[in-house]
Amino acid sequence: MSAPAKEPQPLGSTTGKREDVRICVRCGKEMQMVGRNAKYCLLCRGEVYRERARAYRASHHASANTGAGLSAQKIRFCQRCGVEIKDARPQQKWCADCHKAVKAQQSRQSYLRRHNAAPATKQLICQRCGQPFEVPSACYTRAKYCLACRPIVESEQHAASYERKKSARTFAGPYMTNPRPADVATRAAAKSQVGEDRLRLLSNVADWAGISYGQLMLKSPAAREALILDYKAAKGGTP
Repeated sequence: MSAPAKEPQPLGSTTGKREDVRICVRCGKEMQMVGRNAKYCLLCRGEVYRERARAYRASHHASANTGAGLSAQKIRFCQRCGVEIKDARPQQKWCADCHKAVKAQQSRQSYLRRHNAAPATKQLICQRCGQPFEVPSACYTRAKYCLACRPIVESEQHAASYERKKSARTFAGPYMTNPRPADVATRAAAKSQVGEDRLRLLSNVADWAGISYGQLMLKSPAAREALILDYKAAKGGTP
């Protein structure tokens, strides 16, 4: 036997249960699973919010354009030329023309403070020869070497970088992740042995086929592998 349907609760109900059925005050539809303060369904709620927004914008615009709104607004005057500022912001101090002039003047004063307060040059000590040298204060002041030592240091740095890259290209370079000397040596020896065995096999195949090693290498990889298979078959599987 099914449970009896619950009757709609009045708007003034204070039960607060979301199982109660309520009635939309705008369209009269039943609303289920809503709180005790719900007055509108989902469709009517959006319409009500839009109507309130339109009413607020209309009233705000009307009050701003009326004489009462203008009288309530504080009248401001430019602190530089003294003219009245129309539609002034709360913190506005200058009119549009004076604002540009004041900002330009502030920029010039800031530039003069930065460049006149500091000396034109700055003296540093070269980290290679120990001699003092001067650099412009407005330029990059983290220089470490003088003009005479700078090209020498750069050439040394380039040579060291080249050696590091050259050693890193080797099989057991210093930049390997977690290098293991014993394993590296074993793998290097195995790799060298594989190369020697391959070279010896190709030489034997060229002699068996009656051609030179260069002629064998000029053949396509497929033809070269076919000759290797024929050679191994003729030799009983031994290179």
